[in-house]
Amino acid sequence: MASFGYGWPKILSPKLHKESLSLEDEVFFPFDLVVDEHRNKLALLYEDRVVFWTTGRIRVVTGKLSVSRYKEKGSVRGCCFRYDGSRFAILLERSYLLIYKLEPFHAPPGRSSWFDFVSSSEGNNQEKESQSTIKCVGEYILPTLLIEKDICTSEEECILACKSCPSGVIVVNSSLKLFCISWEGEIFWQTSFWKLFSSDTSIGEIGEAERFVCLDYHSGTDLCGLTLNPPGIALLVKFGDGGRSAPEIDDTFILRENDASYIALEPQQCLAAVGLKSGLVEIYNTNVFLTGQSVCLRSLSLDILYLSVSDTGGVESLQWTSDGNCIAVGYEKAGVVVWSAIGHCLFHSFSSCGHSTEEIRQISTTIEEMHEQLGRMDPSSSISRATEKESFKEGYLFRQIKAVCWGPFGYSLFVLGSIDYTRDQLEGYSRVPFLLFEFSFLKTGFSKGSCQNEATRSFLLGADFFVSEDDAMIHYPHMVSSKKKLMQHVEAPYEYILNNWPLRSISSNDDKSYVAVSGKHGVAIYSARLKRWRLFGDVVEERMINCCSLCWYGRSIIIGNEISIQNRKSYRYELLIFPRDSLYLSAIQAQIPLEGAPLLLDTRRDGYVLVFADDLQLRLYKLESDYSKTPWTYSRLWTFHITVEAPLASPRRITKWRSTGTFVSSVRLYPKLSYGNDVPHQVLLLKSTGSLILLDISNGISVPLLRMVHSFWFHHTDCLPVGTISSPPLAIWAVAEDGIYCMFDSIWTHLDNESLTTTQSPSTIVSNCRFVTHKWFQGDLNVYPLGFIEFGGFLTGICPLQSGFVTVVFDGVHCRLPCFGIQIERQEFVSKLFLCWLGDETLEDMQCLKWMESFSEWKQFENYLERCLYELLIQVESRRNEQSLLSNEETCELEGMELFPLTSSLTSFSMNEEYALDRFMRLLKYFGEYEDVIVGCARKMDHKYWNLLFSYVGEPCLLFENCCLTGRLSTAAAFLKVIQEWWDLQVAVIHAWKLLQCCLKEGRVDIAEQVAVFLDRTVVEGIVSIPEFEIREEEKRLLENGVGSDHRTAYSLNALLLQNLGNCLERMQWRQALDISMSFGISLADYWKGIESRFHYQSLAHLLLSLHESFQWPFPSSDMVHKKWSRIGADILVSNDEQVLAKLYEWKNITFVPCEKFNKSEKCYQMIRQQLQYLTGNAFAARQWELVLCGLTMLLGCEELWILLNLHSDLVSSYIECLEVTHVKGYATLASKWHT
Repeated sequence: MASFGYGWPKILSPKLHKESLSLEDEVFFPFDLVVDEHRNKLALLYEDRVVFWTTGRIRVVTGKLSVSRYKEKGSVRGCCFRYDGSRFAILLERSYLLIYKLEPFHAPPGRSSWFDFVSSSEGNNQEKESQSTIKCVGEYILPTLLIEKDICTSEEECILACKSCPSGVIVVNSSLKLFCISWEGEIFWQTSFWKLFSSDTSIGEIGEAERFVCLDYHSGTDLCGLTLNPPGIALLVKFGDGGRSAPEIDDTFILRENDASYIALEPQQCLAAVGLKSGLVEIYNTNVFLTGQSVCLRSLSLDILYLSVSDTGGVESLQWTSDGNCIAVGYEKAGVVVWSAIGHCLFHSFSSCGHSTEEIRQISTTIEEMHEQLGRMDPSSSISRATEKESFKEGYLFRQIKAVCWGPFGYSLFVLGSIDYTRDQLEGYSRVPFLLFEFSFLKTGFSKGSCQNEATRSFLLGADFFVSEDDAMIHYPHMVSSKKKLMQHVEAPYEYILNNWPLRSISSNDDKSYVAVSGKHGVAIYSARLKRWRLFGDVVEERMINCCSLCWYGRSIIIGNEISIQNRKSYRYELLIFPRDSLYLSAIQAQIPLEGAPLLLDTRRDGYVLVFADDLQLRLYKLESDYSKTPWTYSRLWTFHITVEAPLASPRRITKWRSTGTFVSSVRLYPKLSYGNDVPHQVLLLKSTGSLILLDISNGISVPLLRMVHSFWFHHTDCLPVGTISSPPLAIWAVAEDGIYCMFDSIWTHLDNESLTTTQSPSTIVSNCRFVTHKWFQGDLNVYPLGFIEFGGFLTGICPLQSGFVTVVFDGVHCRLPCFGIQIERQEFVSKLFLCWLGDETLEDMQCLKWMESFSEWKQFENYLERCLYELLIQVESRRNEQSLLSNEETCELEGMELFPLTSSLTSFSMNEEYALDRFMRLLKYFGEYEDVIVGCARKMDHKYWNLLFSYVGEPCLLFENCCLTGRLSTAAAFLKVIQEWWDLQVAVIHAWKLLQCCLKEGRVDIAEQVAVFLDRTVVEGIVSIPEFEIREEEKRLLENGVGSDHRTAYSLNALLLQNLGNCLERMQWRQALDISMSFGISLADYWKGIESRFHYQSLAHLLLSLHESFQWPFPSSDMVHKKWSRIGADILVSNDEQVLAKLYEWKNITFVPCEKFNKSEKCYQMIRQQLQYLTGNAFAARQWELVLCGLTMLLGCEELWILLNLHSDLVSSYIECLEVTHVKGYATLASKWHT
């Protein structure tokens, strides 16, 4: 139910054909935008003419209407379309009315003068040429003057504002007179502004200053919003009979008495948005004629963007989307912001940060790539790769805003504003030029409201494509980095979009394998596995489908269809069920007639289909589905009429209705899953006013659950072990104005692990259940919640993102355009679920442990436990501090001192924190992550909570010792920082020394290296000394000869490393010895040279096999030996012995850098080979000939072996014997080569 901007704005500039314009030309100075009721025609107002634009797939100027011949009547002050779009009224400044008839017109082969205006962002030339042959009949319009009439009563009067209504045009003049003029020029009524107020009403001083009036009218409610400046009064006026009857005193209600500058009405949710000169936007309830008082529901402030009224100015323009879910706000000085109905900031045109020239270059490249994917490049605006013009005011796209206007279905926003030019270029013009911009938007998948399932919530819908949150999202928060993630989307087929633009509805099945979208006619189905679309096989059949709603049922798609009869003067409705693999009328599985337009659908797996129609009827159908037979049989089980004070106004065709607040946003069958064969009689109903209601059809009882709810969804029982009858009763998520609520169905707690009796049906249970509601997350106005992802336990939402500006050149003038996008924000909720279980004193420990353990396979399980412990500690400590302050209140020496409770804002549901923390500590010991959770939580929280933490788990030194004994050395290393803070650095060094010894003993050289760095730092700083230990004479002699790490300043540390290195070599733990040598910079060659005694091995064969086992090196085959030996040939007689030996000597200095082009297994092989070469090279430098022979044998260095054995002939017999003893075929082949 929200719209999010992406990409950069398009500049819709009126250029003269084959001529260049300067910014001084009058075409750059429009002053207002007006759109018709269906948002198909856009009028751009100038002082002496009006230019008409299309709002469809391609932006084209369809006509021009000049009023220059009425120059003596003044300039254009306002205009409006008739409700059916067939007529257009222009009011000139001196109260002169012109009414034109707008007729569809074919474009001539040679465009006439009014077609010289074209868009600078129509797309690429190829698309223009292809589209020029398929212009529909009504694309261009021909204005024909019907009526011209002078409506002034005095020469001093002038027009201030006008707005169309079903009866005609409502006009306000400078004398503050209101009158309604029919489309035939007849004045229905006329009244004075003062007659709308009683004598005791105070509206302040109006005076004779220049006045500004704003009007907004909606025929569905016959309400007109009006603001008058000065003094800034905002009021609602009720008209009768579609504006034909004059309002009286009782028909007027004042919303605000000062500071108001603009007003916009939203009838579906009974809202009126009032823009203030202070920059705020206040949302009021328009049902004031029943309540008798104006209620400001919320205030939309730019404080969340850290902007003030001095930056943006007052509100200059407002407009709601056609579905009432979003409102666009244009500010006087700079900026456009789009808000959701409940106050989320969905889009803004302010920069979040500045960028250097290099970053701008990378950003512009990224945007070009993104628009190439979308096919929306703007060839008329060249992006500057580098610009020296950096004199822009930081953070603004627009210098001024004149008007904002939504396109059809909320996919585009038109903004009339001035570009942020460089200061040196702007100073050369006498007036600030204004241009028409178009912003592209994506809508959430559930914004249409017809699809009710949870899977569709993760989709975003564009005008001709959709984006899935699970697969890819418009996500480039780090656009300047090399790892950019651009928008990946699925485009609807061109054959479908051509005649059915834009997409209006989207629905996904539960596993997201199939996605259905609908436009003007028909349906298109996308297979995520095959990545292919399926369309109607017959275009005639496709045009017979006017989709009102979409929903999936198993392998079938349910379409709510509207059929027009008698020249579209009446309609009939039906549900059509098609198999997903066959979109033909002959393949229909069921056809269900309906009495009203099906606005909302919901299905259950057991065949129940809930339909809510615009006749306020809820109908439940049961499908007897058999995929082997068609048609399916169905039956209507019950019908329920939702009682309201007046009939509902269909969102698709506005009808008259007197009462407000009767729209229904969502209906769902409850419970979601089926239990037994009982017919469901419970429905969750969300009204557009925000009331969430549980409706029991069987007895007609409705139970209010929450207020100010924007959307809700069921918990996904397929992806989390909660939400069914055999697990905790997590049932519903609800997005409210102040946060996200989780609702538990408490009746299921008593039925856990029990079966339902035959006398107590689930329907009876649910009707008597009591929901327990918890507020788990505070409202974040920058993040719009979507739902939760199917893995990881995260709530997901979208927030607007703007990465920076790019500099473009437009008509020779440098200006800046920002790139817009959205990014995903996630909040985990599993820790909140743990807190609920832990705080439930009626729940047994073992059952709570069982439920918590069901998440143990998740990668984030340890983080969930840490978060849960973190919140419990903060809550318990805050509660104790609060109690301590309250107990000391009487002894406070300062009189009148106020004491404020130190409550935690992490959770908003009540529980016994002490009990929950005690239970958590008991249950935590059952998990293997016990010490990991303790140390992870301790290192992430403030030290003031450590006393409470360690009072439960014991001293950190004891936990450290336990980790060392159980071999959990990485956890023990994490405790060093805690021990240092808990005690002092000397105690931490003692434990670090012990940990270093354990790491070297267990072969964890990676941890030992980090601990050694910690010990070195303490020695260098001279804070503490490393504990002494017994050093053997052999290590002392090595240290005296300079053997050891050059980077280790501690004598004891070097001795310990040399001692462990020697032990590894004696035990033939070659990999561990190499790790110590490479990690700590100890040369193996120097070590071997420094020791007096020579290493004695049991046998050469034993040494060779130990190397194979240690390095996991495969034995060679006979073919490999033949291949290697054949390379020697006769060349061995002329080989340079010195070159070969020098190569062996260089191996001891080899660097371990795997080649990037290799895969994972190849990189592993390469690293082990380099380690063998390193070991062989060091052994060669130290004259460890047995080790050199074994290393060369494993590497199959036949040439090196030949030369080495020729130099040491005494080793030949033992070497050949070694090869034969191994009983390896490859080595036996190598031995035979030496025999021959």
